[in-house]
Amino acid sequence: MGTDAVEDVAQAPGSPRPTLLAVRGGRVEVIPGDPDGPRPVVEPGGHVKVWVNGALLQRSRLVEPTDTVVAEPDATEPRLSLAVRVSDDAMKAYLTVERSAGRRYQLVDAPPTLQLRVQARPVEEVPAPLPTAESVNKALEQAQVRFGVKAEAIEQAVTDPPPTPILVAEGQPPVPPRDGRFTICFEERQAPALDPEAERIDLFERGAVTWVEPGAVLARIEPPQEGVPGMDVRGRPVAVPRARPVTLKAGKGCRLTDDGTQIVATEPGRPHLSGQTLAVLPVYEVKGDAAVGAGHIRFAGDVHVRGDVLEGLEVQAGGEVRVGGLVSHARVTAGGSVSVGRTIISSKVEAGGHAAALNDVLPVLAPLSTQVQSLVEAARELRRQVAERAGEGDGSRSYPAGLPVSEGELLKRLIERKFWELPRLARRLAALGERIDTLRAGARRLAERTAQVLVGAGPLRVTLREMEEVAAELRQLMDLLEGFSTQEADIVAYSIQNAHLEASGRIVIRGSGAFNSTLLAGRGLDARRGVIRGGMVTVAEGDVLARELGGPTGVPTTVVVARRGKVLATLVYPRVTVSIGGQKHVFRDPARALRAYLDAEGKLCVEHFKVHPDAGPLADAPGSDERPASDAGAAR
Repeated sequence: MGTDAVEDVAQAPGSPRPTLLAVRGGRVEVIPGDPDGPRPVVEPGGHVKVWVNGALLQRSRLVEPTDTVVAEPDATEPRLSLAVRVSDDAMKAYLTVERSAGRRYQLVDAPPTLQLRVQARPVEEVPAPLPTAESVNKALEQAQVRFGVKAEAIEQAVTDPPPTPILVAEGQPPVPPRDGRFTICFEERQAPALDPEAERIDLFERGAVTWVEPGAVLARIEPPQEGVPGMDVRGRPVAVPRARPVTLKAGKGCRLTDDGTQIVATEPGRPHLSGQTLAVLPVYEVKGDAAVGAGHIRFAGDVHVRGDVLEGLEVQAGGEVRVGGLVSHARVTAGGSVSVGRTIISSKVEAGGHAAALNDVLPVLAPLSTQVQSLVEAARELRRQVAERAGEGDGSRSYPAGLPVSEGELLKRLIERKFWELPRLARRLAALGERIDTLRAGARRLAERTAQVLVGAGPLRVTLREMEEVAAELRQLMDLLEGFSTQEADIVAYSIQNAHLEASGRIVIRGSGAFNSTLLAGRGLDARRGVIRGGMVTVAEGDVLARELGGPTGVPTTVVVARRGKVLATLVYPRVTVSIGGQKHVFRDPARALRAYLDAEGKLCVEHFKVHPDAGPLADAPGSDERPASDAGAAR
């Protein structure tokens, strides 16, 4: 701006000339005016720094004619940063390249003025540099990435890095092991042949028991294959677990082939898988009646009796029992199902003998056995560490010189501080002594011994070797019980009179029904063609089906479903009690079409048709004028 402009700023002739500020050629000029003239104001603008007399200006201020004003435009340098991120499992590494361009600025000229805002404008952009292979490798080394680096990823980073992370290194994943496995080559029962033209299909027909001859292949075995360790991006090995061997064993009546790839039968009989053990069980067959004259029958496999099982006889089978005739004043115990062609009279019949005992014992024995073994291993390790510090080698002596306490005291302290559940489990196992003895003779003594060494001051009176012996015996017992079959076993009969029946599965009555008997079933009772008259039915879980419950004379009859299930009956007589889930209903009047169950809220619902006093015989079908009644809820 020239002299005219300066005069314009002064505004009035004869007035004192003001001091003015201007920007020319990248510099701030102070144009002095009259001493008593107005003073200009300077203010820093964007991308510029302003100093007045050497002091950096943060806000606007007056400028004296003698002040020195210096302005400097900003300049941002280009920026390059490299970041390496390693995944949590250290199997992958990612490189992130961040680049930002720099800028150069120039002061904007301004004419002389009393109010100067110093500003700068961009005049040049400086591109950010690309990373070099050396800088990338240095960043990887700082992140300890040494294995699996991808050359093509580094090439991409130094030539055209993307805005997203680059997978710059990848570890070698381990090859997992393949555990040994086996394939069972038989079905324990053949599928029953169904007649599509039959008027009624028997849903309880399970088919014939499979029979094999010597040499038959029962299982094929694939040996384990060890895995291959891997390597992470930091060069550390990635371990793999050991492959587990095949746990299938060849029991009685079969053998493992020399190459270890098959189990074949060596005897004729019924192939059976119990836990992890294959066996061929022969069948004991009685072609006529099983009578006292022939003695008791105790057999590990199946027992087939074509005739009757008569008074005083005991039949004990590890498998299933089939009786073609009746069972009268006898006892039949089977590890599998029991089938009786005619009536069971004044007898005790049990099916699935080990199931109930196993359900009680295994939940206690399993954690007890595991924790006792862990206790022994922890005591061994502590003893070894103390012995090594005392210069006693591997700690194999019973009482190393450096051990401050006896082995009994060491066991006691470990139980109190780490294995505090052991005494409680040992007491529970001892309380189940009689149940254990039914599974293995002498096991009760082991349970009592376990309680002696674990409860109270017991650990103080034993050595580590004695505790190791207890742990080994518990493990052997556990292996034995795990091998027992816990399949649901049924009892099937035509009718039952004054008898006691227990089945881990269902009780099925195909004929007239059950009279004055005690029936216990794990999975339900089916007497849809017969009556339940007198006595008690107890079902752990499942449905109870019957044509009639109770009798015209009001004989007391009780049906109990411990957990969930339904009770269905065509006719119900007075003095019949139905209980489901702890809630009961007592019938004081005859009823038809009973349906009892627990609703969604867990309340007992009892639905039935009331019988009018003038109704016909109870055996008739319900009339169209009858209305269903429903009672829900409270136990009576």
